[in-house]
Amino acid sequence: MGIDVDEASVRELYNSLDPHIKENAKIILLPVATATGTVYAMDNETGEPVSFDFARASSATHFSSDRHIGEAGINVPRIDYGNYSDNTKLLIEKASTNLLVDSMLNLGLSESGISTSSKIDINWYNFFSKAASLHKPAEAPNYSYLYKNVTYSNDGYYIASFFTRTPTGVAPKITSVYNTSDVKVSVRNGGSTNQTLYDSVDGTTFRVSGIANVVDTPNTGGAGAAKRYDNLEGDIYVTGYQLETGTGISSYIPTSESTVTRSADLLKYTLNKPVKAMIKTVNNGVIELELPIGEWNIHDDIPTSDGIEYIVLLDTEATLENTFIPLVKADGGIVDENALSEAYNALTDEEKDSDAVIIPGAYTDGFVYGINKDFSFVKLPFGRSSSATLFDKDMNLVVTESNMPRIDYGNYSQDVKLLIEKNATNSLIFNGIIAQNGTLTRVAEKYENARLYRESDTNTYHRVAINLEAVGTEISKLAVSALVRYDGTRKYAIMRLTGTTNNMGTIDLENKLITNTIAGLNIKVENLGNDWMRILANVDNPNSEALVFWLTSSLIPDSTSAVPAFEGDPTQGFVYALAQAEKESDGNTSIIPTTTSAVTRSADLLSYDLARDCTVYLKTTKQEITLNKLAGIWNIHEDLNNEGIISILIKNN
Repeated sequence: MGIDVDEASVRELYNSLDPHIKENAKIILLPVATATGTVYAMDNETGEPVSFDFARASSATHFSSDRHIGEAGINVPRIDYGNYSDNTKLLIEKASTNLLVDSMLNLGLSESGISTSSKIDINWYNFFSKAASLHKPAEAPNYSYLYKNVTYSNDGYYIASFFTRTPTGVAPKITSVYNTSDVKVSVRNGGSTNQTLYDSVDGTTFRVSGIANVVDTPNTGGAGAAKRYDNLEGDIYVTGYQLETGTGISSYIPTSESTVTRSADLLKYTLNKPVKAMIKTVNNGVIELELPIGEWNIHDDIPTSDGIEYIVLLDTEATLENTFIPLVKADGGIVDENALSEAYNALTDEEKDSDAVIIPGAYTDGFVYGINKDFSFVKLPFGRSSSATLFDKDMNLVVTESNMPRIDYGNYSQDVKLLIEKNATNSLIFNGIIAQNGTLTRVAEKYENARLYRESDTNTYHRVAINLEAVGTEISKLAVSALVRYDGTRKYAIMRLTGTTNNMGTIDLENKLITNTIAGLNIKVENLGNDWMRILANVDNPNSEALVFWLTSSLIPDSTSAVPAFEGDPTQGFVYALAQAEKESDGNTSIIPTTTSAVTRSADLLSYDLARDCTVYLKTTKQEITLNKLAGIWNIHEDLNNEGIISILIKNN
């Protein structure tokens, strides 16, 4: 494959791994083999190379195995032997800028301070050729310094660093106290804290750093090395200075006439199964992760600039979170993770062990995703030729486009469910809604086209009258509904269907309860939260040419008067919205908004291609049944009648 690999290094690094890792790892990445755009790991079972994607938009430096500084080009990974430690490592660093220009002293010592300093020729790390020789001044308050002026663009921490050597080759003394230090690391023309001496890479040349918190203005001044009159005796040699934001130094960034930014190292790997990952780093120790299927941006999981000594991938148990959800998202599916988690956690362990589970939460245009036993997915074709509504978790009314499944929290029950409904028509239009001896005012409310109803101040009947003439005559079944909000005034409301027989019921708006029913009206209340409710009623054989759906208010919970007179306060009433009338319907279905004409919602169609005969456990808002199904296409909607699927469990025979 054209990969240069130091086999001795591979064996040494591999043998240094913990025996548990060598025995159980599926993939091991050691810092031994790279190419432009790629870092190579090893399949621990076959020995074959495994490619990790690498990118960096700039060149960058590193220490080679012979302890020289080299430059790696764009997108070339850096195996390093000197930064952060002398261990072999793959550098993965964040982006950083060296704010000091002419960091290798190629342009002279224009900012070097007093004349007793000088520039000398050197050959450090086979990279640096010039250094400043700083001499101790004879008397106060003189300095001998190597400064470059810089503008500190924002308050915060800055860290200065440089490479240094003493004439005798012994390690320099670096402290925060002048008279015990050979040289000071300076930020903004002053001292700095955390004066640090790093281990030498070549035994004689050292890198030192110091941190300062710049919190006031003006934010200008120099940064670099300073030797004061009260420092220790002896010269000090300095080159390769660098100023970065933050509190940690990174690999050296050479500059000339302007500042230079080193781009971030980006390391990625695409996981086709969930894994447990271990990343051993120099600065951040061992980072342990549980990773799902999908693209893993390794650099995001290493919090600071660092060096990777190894990456190990081990098998882990597949779960909903690390397998099913990433697979669905990779397929372009939509995952309502709250709904999916709520529905899945409601299952027993035995139910979860089914060969396939269909629960609400994962879908896309034209499909519902089911969960296979191994947490892969199965796609169930879904269709609906019209838009339709649902209640989301916050009971907002949401309109979904055609062929888009509906994950609902408000219709039929407040369980999370997948709505499967027959086609239905709302025959009501807003032009047919009037206030008789009362007022209707359109108001801004949670639900569209809401009206504020107030009684009149006359001693006669008062009601919201909704003309049902558009429904037609000779009807065997009728379902009506409306959204109503208790506004803190009149506690009770009366819903009435009038024709040859008065069918009516009284609702406690404050407590969302049915308190009284008369004749054949079957009435119930669904709680939508925040004082809103949906009042639903259905009646058989409501034959009449003047059928009217009435809503009015009452002072008492058991009114027998279909048209109660004005009861003394025209400021009382309620808010209502989205009235609906469905003829020849067994019951109320999800809301179908209308304006000037009737609107039909098409049927939801859901099917499953069963690979073999199986037993199906179907739980909906209306039923819990067991079905025996033969291999082939199962049209699920044919076994449902206006309800919501809570779960379908498939167990192969």
